[in-house]
Amino acid sequence: MKHTNNILQITKSPIRTAIAVLSALLIIISALSYKYYSQSFIENLLVEAHGIIFDIIVFGILVLWLDQRRAHNINISDIRDTIDALKSWRSPESSSRILFNYSRLRKMGEKHDLSGCFLGGIQISAAVLNSSNLFACDYSGSKVFYSDFRFSYMRDSIGNGCEFDRCDFRGANLHGFSFTGCTFYNFIQLHRVRSILLDICLKF
Repeated sequence: MKHTNNILQITKSPIRTAIAVLSALLIIISALSYKYYSQSFIENLLVEAHGIIFDIIVFGILVLWLDQRRAHNINISDIRDTIDALKSWRSPESSSRILFNYSRLRKMGEKHDLSGCFLGGIQISAAVLNSSNLFACDYSGSKVFYSDFRFSYMRDSIGNGCEFDRCDFRGANLHGFSFTGCTFYNFIQLHRVRSILLDICLKF
């Protein structure tokens, strides 16, 4: 029973199956041709074996790298599709999922167009949104803490009733951003944000 389970475990894995078949063939060939072996034959065999092993290592590394890249790209594509599918939703759950998936993209060194997303009704903490396209996003009712919006495009967005605490808006495009009923605490470079808001005729 134990041997049967071991055989089943081997056949479940293509790699284990290939290794088992090659090992069996090597043993059979070696047993049948043992009497023909000579010193020169063994030396030539070792030379060829080293070359084959080197080829397998190089080819294996290349295949592994290509497979990892393929899996990485598929993962990124899936995350982008998830964000796009959630853009039409207007619920706190969809807002949290959008930010979660965007955070995953940023950790991979990627970005995505978040324009028009509903990001309201949630608590946003330590979000890395710098240099992002946040055009016409709706943050209504959210509490935003320690988040980075530097150099983001946030034109025509809605932040009605938001609380912004220790957020960094340096270099962000805030023209047309509705800050009605917002509360601001401990802004980074507060005077620069104030001047932007005054320039676009919004009360601060």
